[in-house]
Amino acid sequence: MTTFTDKELIKEIKERIGSLDVRDNIERRAYEIALASLEAEPVAWLHSDNGLGIPAITRSKNVADSWLSKGWYVQPLYIAQSMPIQEPPQEVK
Repeated sequence: MTTFTDKELIKEIKERIGSLDVRDNIERRAYEIALASLEAEPVAWLHSDNGLGIPAITRSKNVADSWLSKGWYVQPLYIAQSMPIQEPPQEVK
């Protein structure tokens, strides 16, 4: 099985979106969703092994890096992108 880096996947997806390899709008949208998830950056970081019994959240990458340097488990948090609502086509009578 071949392993791809995120950078390689992003390049491949962008090429497919821009080419005729994408057969329909559903496939194109699936590629766009995959691309967005690969390019997403964390908006905050969470860790829960601080000894207080309550999780801590920070928006500072420096604070998250300091937690990581202490060997704490740090979970990146992302914003879910909203999807545009598409109305079904109306039948013309």
